[in-house]
Amino acid sequence: MLSQRTALANSEVCQQLAVAWGELLSELGVVGVPILYGSRLQDYFDTFPVEGIILTGGNDLAELSESEAERILNSQRDSLEIDLLKLAAVHKTHCWVSAGECSSFQATLELDLCAGLAM
Repeated sequence: MLSQRTALANSEVCQQLAVAWGELLSELGVVGVPILYGSRLQDYFDTFPVEGIILTGGNDLAELSESEAERILNSQRDSLEIDLLKLAAVHKTHCWVSAGECSSFQATLELDLCAGLAM
């Protein structure tokens, strides 16, 4: 499963993944399932075996956002990824975090959610 960055496009909130993720996962022989905002995260775990979660990066933490619009967008992703990391810990699911200054990496560091996760 892959988290997605949030962005505004034509006044609509969109979710995005870089094309490179599909190329990389294809090379590895892995089928990626994008996580949809607004969906019940537990349903993913109930529907199929989740062997790993990738927090892909692309947004800042809401508290580090420069504008109010970014703060609102980024808070949606923060909440989803925090809930996802908690579920990963419960299900003992491997997690990979795209390193850098993105929200995924910041969330795991600032919230100490890596403790107990299979990284």
